[in-house]
Order: sequence, then C-alpha cells, then structure tokens
Amino acid sequence: VVEDEPMIQEVVAEILGSLNFDVTVAGDGLVALELLHKEKFNIVVSDVLMPNMNGVDLLSQARVENIPVPFIFMSAHAAMALVAQALRLGAIDFIQKPFRHQDLTEVIYRVLDIANRREKIEQQIQASNPELFEHVQKEEKMISLMRLRNNTKRIA
Repeated sequence: VVEDEPMIQEVVAEILGSLNFDVTVAGDGLVALELLHKEKFNIVVSDVLMPNMNGVDLLSQARVENIPVPFIFMSAHAAMALVAQALRLGAIDFIQKPFRHQDLTEVIYRVLDIANRREKIEQQIQASNPELFEHVQKEEKMISLMRLRNNTKRIA
C-alpha cells in the first residue's frame, strides 16, 4: 500500500489484512520503489498524488526497471490526465476514494486474477517456445521504454 495519508494507509491495510494478505505500507513512491527493489510483491495499491514521488512516476519507474508487479491506483481528486497516463503505463485498475470495503476487495481479486492468468500464459509460452518468450519479454521492455519516452515528450 503506497499512501501518504496515515488514516487511509490504515484502512486499506486493514481491508487487505482481513483478506489474509501480508501488507507492507509506504508513505510515498520513493519508499515504495526501495521496497520493490528489495521484495517481490503480488500487487501494489497506490495513491496517485503524493509528495516526493507520485504513484504514476512510481509505476513508470517500476516499468523502466522491469518490475512486473500489477498496479491499482486510488485517488479522491486525481486529474483524469494522470489516471489516463497510469493506464497507458500499464496500471490495471483505478478506484475512486472514498470506496467501500467490497469495492476494494472486488478490484483486488480481479487484478490478481488477471495477473495470475497472464503468468500462466507466460509460463506456457516459455515452456513451449523459449525463443518466443524471450522475444515477448524484450518487446515488453521496449514498449515500456517507448511509453516512458512518449509520456516524457507530452510533459516537457
């Protein structure tokens, strides 16, 4: 959970804990990026607007560094441009704050299902055609770099 507001950190961590997930909390994108370097996570639930490094920049950097963790963004007042940018970078879903326990639960399970299906497909491709798998992995890295380049051009 990447969130700068302690009360929301606590609520989201409680919801995820009630679903039997081990939860790690970071107060901003920089701390979260350090954690992504040290540990493997099944999912990242991140606020969009935070100090030091916002959620979209965190996702962008994770993609550049080939950290394939699925992202869900949450925000009460995110600009739609930032949400659209996050989706272009590969975020899987977005949830509007405030949200109900059930809404977050549904999004979490949907995103984990998508990630699990993708992993199974990748394993099947890797087992049946390692050359194709390597090519697909290189393509994904190239696509991530091109997305970052295109987004940088739009911002500048």
